[in-house]
Amino acid sequence: ARLRKARSVPNLLTQGRILSLQGQDAQALELVEQAAAQEPANKDVFGLKKLLLERLNRMDEAKQAFESYQVFSRAAGHPAPAEPPATEEGEK
Repeated sequence: ARLRKARSVPNLLTQGRILSLQGQDAQALELVEQAAAQEPANKDVFGLKKLLLERLNRMDEAKQAFESYQVFSRAAGHPAPAEPPATEEGEK
């Protein structure tokens, strides 16, 4: 069931990760897009977006998401890693 009220960015990202782990990457991407609309400079949004777009074989968009991830990582005062942190189950 979909909730109609706005959800916080951390909640949207958590739900997106859960959906992704369940193999529902397109639905997860919808939640990540909602998070991006609320916080367009959030590096975590773009890290997850990159992963989901890669899984959906949308590589050009994934590359753009990764570039945004790097920019917002640097803007937040964090060195931008070569790749965003993995969100796969079992990886720490």
